[in-house]
Formats: sequence, C-alpha cells, structure tokens
Amino acid sequence: MTRDEYVASIKSAFVLLGTKAVMAELVALTGFFGLPLIGSITNWVISKVLTIVATKAETQIFFFFIDMRVADQGRDFEAAALNYWKIQQSGNEKARKEAEGELLKKFVPLVKFAS
Repeated sequence: MTRDEYVASIKSAFVLLGTKAVMAELVALTGFFGLPLIGSITNWVISKVLTIVATKAETQIFFFFIDMRVADQGRDFEAAALNYWKIQQSGNEKARKEAEGELLKKFVPLVKFAS
C-alpha cells in the first residue's frame, strides 16, 4: 500500500465515522434531524465538511504521521479502511454497505485498545 492509499483510506474512515457520530448526536438532541429529507441533507453536509477538514486543514498532517500499524487492532482497522476506500471507488452499493459494517466492527477494538 502506498502512502497516498493509506492516507486516503484513513481519511475515508474518518469521514464515515465522524459523520455517523455527529448524526447520532444530532438525532439524539432532536428528532428533527432524523426526518428522511432533513437527515439526508444534513448527513451530506456533515460528510462534505469533514471531507474538507480531512483534506484541507491541518488534520491532513495528522493523517500523514499516523502509524496505527503497531498492533493487531490497528492493522485490522487499516485493512478494513483500505477495503472500504477501494469499494467506494467501485460504486457497488451492496459491497459498500458490507465494507462499512466491517469498518465499524474493526474500529471498536481499536478504540478500546487505544483508550
């Protein structure tokens, strides 16, 4: 895996997980953001904002120097993030959903390990 692929896969995971976390908080605060049209638009906006943060702001420096490959949890998450990123490029919605589930499943042990 090249550094660019590594960075792209971690950024993709950051956007996905960040969007899900923000949306969960917004829906918990008020059910308004859970409405189909409002939720879809809000989800899109949050995703775009987090993408900008991950690529344009100094967060990118953080992604260049991340090295989670020191533990099994990091390697598993990294592989799931790369797989998710590659499947996003293919446009296969069913495979994307499966890869998203796998990414979330691999993220939990990483967080438990890091905290």
